[in-house]
Amino acid sequence: MLFDVIQYAIIIDVILSYVPPGTLSGVKSFINSLTAPILMPFQKIQRSLFPNLMFDLSPIFAIILLDFIKRIVLSLI
Repeated sequence: MLFDVIQYAIIIDVILSYVPPGTLSGVKSFINSLTAPILMPFQKIQRSLFPNLMFDLSPIFAIILLDFIKRIVLSLI
């Protein structure tokens, strides 16, 4: 399902964030193009609430929200 693909893409994006720039740049840019529209609102909220936080919590919030939306959609079907 689409929700699972997006959740896995977010997890892959988090893992690839530890890979040095230049390696796997095509894969990283493709994954980033999938996940950036979903993660951006959470990153903005995080920056406004916790401007000095050293790590990005937006993937966690995005996965939780996607799982919540997925459960709602599946309960309506």
